[in-house]
Amino acid sequence: MGGLAEQVAAEGFSLLRYPLADAGYAEALASAVYLVAGLAAVTAQTLTAVPRLWAVLKHGVGLDSIDIAAASRAGVAVTSAPGANALAVAEMAVGAVVACPGIRSLAMPP
Repeated sequence: MGGLAEQVAAEGFSLLRYPLADAGYAEALASAVYLVAGLAAVTAQTLTAVPRLWAVLKHGVGLDSIDIAAASRAGVAVTSAPGANALAVAEMAVGAVVACPGIRSLAMPP
């Protein structure tokens, strides 16, 4: 089946990694049409540097790291995946309860 990069390549696209800061976006993403944003900010400067961009998909919580007004002016759609990390958050919470005896004793009656 291959990794994600191979699956994306089979569809005719390239999967690029980029730094978590604006430095390097313009060079790495000059030909990008889609951007999946995590922690990195997507600013008006970023959007200007990526003229072929059609859409930004934000994974994680909130859209506050994306300049939505600038995206609208550039004709770039912005979308998110609300709840996509819900299972990971639940697993982390349960792991914290199991790992911390003090929390466990508060959460469970003796």
